Amino acid sequence: GVFAEFAAGLLADRKRPKQALSIFFTAYHAFVAEPANVQLSAEIVAEVARNPALAEPFSANQRQLIEALATVIAEAQQTGEIAAAIAPLPLAQLVLDVIESQAWRQAIFASPAPEETTPVRLLEQLLYRHP
Repeated sequence: GVFAEFAAGLLADRKRPKQALSIFFTAYHAFVAEPANVQLSAEIVAEVARNPALAEPFSANQRQLIEALATVIAEAQQTGEIAAAIAPLPLAQLVLDVIESQAWRQAIFASPAPEETTPVRLLEQLLYRHP
């Protein structure tokens, strides 16, 4: 599935974790911000809220992506590109939350003027020691 593809892409270039992260941030944001994907994710959230038994397949996909992201974050922390102040796994979850919620906000409350700094660039400025 698409989450497995994103996870594989993250883990493909293990020698350059910062670049792998930036590529992922851009690609994942573009994917989740597509109007059809915003609508689909809203429908999934609503259906899982009504029927919690459906959560497991979606949870497994997200876990796979979070674990891959955490692995690359840990590698970037080891090279000093990301501060090691936050453990990789919760930081990976936070990164996904930021990207996904920003995509929802952008779709629901569209701004007529383009943002001066893209959400991906803001994320890089927050995470990287030397963006």
